[in-house]
Amino acid sequence: MSLILVTCVFFSVFILHVAVHGYLIARGILTIKSTAVYVIGFFVLWIFHTFGLLSLPLTSVVYYVLLVLVGVMFYLTPYLGGETPASMILGSFGKKRQQTFRDLMGLFTNTGLIWKRIEDLQMAGLIQKQGTHYSVTGKGKMAALLVLFYQKLFHRQLVG
Repeated sequence: MSLILVTCVFFSVFILHVAVHGYLIARGILTIKSTAVYVIGFFVLWIFHTFGLLSLPLTSVVYYVLLVLVGVMFYLTPYLGGETPASMILGSFGKKRQQTFRDLMGLFTNTGLIWKRIEDLQMAGLIQKQGTHYSVTGKGKMAALLVLFYQKLFHRQLVG
């Protein structure tokens, strides 16, 4: 029963996260701070536990943490992976059913792919430009650690 409630709490908070993110984007604010709403889920579960409405075994807490990690990785994907060459190629077939190799190669340039990612990382506050050099921010270091954890946990390499 507690896993079902934890799942319901997570999806409620996930919907709140999407709403907060949409609100911020509509105002031109790009931030990963909207992921902080997942802390609300911990408080809700703690309140349920405190008032005896939920027994909260360690497995339920670990389950919630794993759901949050998946939710955050889902949210960070556009910043850390962006539009991949594969998605660009597949998307181009929506405009033109058959394409030559030259058509597909003309979809992108190396500079364009790299610049888009640098721009996204800067807008998200994960890297910063200082003169002609870039450096990672504190948020960027945390995101990188999260990506490394995700890769090791799921034996997965990012593509892009």
